[in-house]
Amino acid sequence: MYRIQGNTLSAKTPRSFWLAASGMMFATAIALVPSPVSAGDGNDRDRNLGPGCAPDRPAIAHHFGGVIATLPPGQAMKAPIPCSTNTGFRSSEIAVVVSNTGVVVLQPEFPASGFPIGTVRSTDDGAHWNAVLPSNPNNPPRVTPVDNNMNVDRDTGRIFWIVGQPGESVQIPRLDMSDDSGATWFSATNPGTIRLIDHSQIFFGPPPKSVKPMMGSYPNVVYLCQGSGPQFCQYSLDGGNSFNAGVALPIPPEAGTTCSNFGLKGVVAKDGTLYVPSTPCDRPYVGISHDAGSTWQQVLVADVTTIGFGELSLGIDKQGNLYSTWVGVNDRLPYLAISRDGGQTWSKPLMIGAPGVNEAAIPQLVAGKRGHVAVAYYGSKNSPGKPFPPVCAGLPPVTQSPLSTSCPAYQNETWNTYITESWMPLDQTPLFWSAPLNDPKTPTWFGCSPSAVGVGGEPATQVSVGCLGTSDSGPPFWGRIDYFSLTMDAHETPWAGLVQECPGGLPTPRVPYCSGGKGQPQDSLWSIVGRLVPSRGNDNDED
Repeated sequence: MYRIQGNTLSAKTPRSFWLAASGMMFATAIALVPSPVSAGDGNDRDRNLGPGCAPDRPAIAHHFGGVIATLPPGQAMKAPIPCSTNTGFRSSEIAVVVSNTGVVVLQPEFPASGFPIGTVRSTDDGAHWNAVLPSNPNNPPRVTPVDNNMNVDRDTGRIFWIVGQPGESVQIPRLDMSDDSGATWFSATNPGTIRLIDHSQIFFGPPPKSVKPMMGSYPNVVYLCQGSGPQFCQYSLDGGNSFNAGVALPIPPEAGTTCSNFGLKGVVAKDGTLYVPSTPCDRPYVGISHDAGSTWQQVLVADVTTIGFGELSLGIDKQGNLYSTWVGVNDRLPYLAISRDGGQTWSKPLMIGAPGVNEAAIPQLVAGKRGHVAVAYYGSKNSPGKPFPPVCAGLPPVTQSPLSTSCPAYQNETWNTYITESWMPLDQTPLFWSAPLNDPKTPTWFGCSPSAVGVGGEPATQVSVGCLGTSDSGPPFWGRIDYFSLTMDAHETPWAGLVQECPGGLPTPRVPYCSGGKGQPQDSLWSIVGRLVPSRGNDNDED
């Protein structure tokens, strides 16, 4: 992995080029903490794996359906190794990016006391973290933990950070950008063109033929899709400085017209075709546009009902194969479907959960070279399982319990955060590697699902509701999150930005940060970065 020395960029993305292209000045970075936060024991560096790695619990090889694979010794040695480090900062619905120079950047981050909101960045694979508060004379620091989203344009190295709902001291949209791996930030010159909606998702790709003549100096189209009823997508042709009026993503009539349809990041093919996932009434669809979102075709990915905010995650490999993942309502397990024809038809869904996982939540997917895909998700091995007990909607939380649940059947349920990775999902009998990023002795979630609060009141979504009641207006982070984050770095290592729950703000012996001390909210979340790395001396290239 490339390293960054100070604020020096790689030659691939000259800082002077993007300064000239944008015509902007960078803002001064303001440190939130006087010294770096250290994480991990450092002993793993002797094994060439990096900080926080656990070679004693390598990923398990398996086929779809959770069937453990029997491998020859040589292939078994290819097992990836899980790694994770704590940042030492609180977070909420998290996003992680790894810059072209190898710097890891997370948002949103804030100290134990709560505010202001900033980012944290690490130049050594998560061993140490420094906090940065983007600041601009015309845009005060962020002061409210609203829906944020961050992404990196791999072609240019530019990082984008968007706020997607009202609630700041200045009621205007906020888009910050960085061309030096998150060390300094500048703001969009025309933020008033951005629609101010919830659940922002920002992503990039080459322009379609119809848009190429309108492009400015920035080489890619910047897309921003927000909202849920329906989603609303806009594009920028000048690197994020201004956006067009945008178009609502149509809800297919057969899905129903009054449902919420939250989505995750879209993807863009080499020819500029745009793909955006959504799940109106908990049905998985991919919207396809050949004109940068002016017109759309909606394609049903699978005849299933999804659960857990209904979200569908989407990825595209470098040969244009599409991959989608969701959690099904019947068994609450993660599924993968593949399209080899530009999203027009999709394969039979495969259950890709790790062996022993009997409940999953809010999967996230990324893809790299042909046939390389990774999926991150919360998974439980001690869930009640199918048939799942009835929900306990409307009951108050049991604050005396160290676990965030009022359903007896879920009283002792714990969750880990997994990555399932494959270099051969296109094969007839694909092989997967799965591992929890965290040490299972230190779970990342407790009690009911991380996606416990329903959307829009649809019956299917309500199956996952109730361990904490159905209100979305409770105390901060009331035992649920809409999404967490997964990305691939320039070398195709999957990195997850995740949160570790301190249920009810009460002490939990297995979680070091859950002290229940002063300044900790009733249900606090702490940020962790995890990744799967190849075993020493092996790149897991199975092509």
